[in-house]
Amino acid sequence: HQGYVYTYRVSKTETGSWSAETAPGVHRRLFRKVHNLISAFQKPNQGIVTPLQNPVVKPVRASCSPGTAAGRSPALRAGGERAL
Repeated sequence: HQGYVYTYRVSKTETGSWSAETAPGVHRRLFRKVHNLISAFQKPNQGIVTPLQNPVVKPVRASCSPGTAAGRSPALRAGGERAL
């Protein structure tokens, strides 16, 4: 599986539990906290192609008032277009 990036769908149920999409025929497991789900799926043979290895960290957004010089995001281009 080297050289590939696998993504997994994680969802929260109506009751507040977390689950991950697994291979067909694998029993759906529910977790109270997303941290517990991640810990479980970092182990091999859990119904996913490869164990979870490298998290994608969401960047923290600055909390400034919009329209001020300090509030302008460096990720914004002229015309309000976001740079990706």
